Amino acid sequence: MIPLWIVVLILLFGTHTHPLSLSLALLLGIGGQYALIQAAKADPYWFEIYLRHISHQSFYPAHGRVKTAPRRRPPSMEL
Repeated sequence: MIPLWIVVLILLFGTHTHPLSLSLALLLGIGGQYALIQAAKADPYWFEIYLRHISHQSFYPAHGRVKTAPRRRPPSMEL
């Protein structure tokens, strides 16, 4: 919510007083606030899930380090 209102304030005070920028700030403020409220009603934990999603790496290699000793398998799996 804070980034939304920072953008709205930048549009209000950072630009010249022009009807287009004022109406865009009003539309963005009301529409963005409504969208954030609806998203929070749909899934209250969406922001925590998003933060966890961006903290993970995009690729995990399918092997360990080069100098890692091989893992021992349980006796039931040995041939």
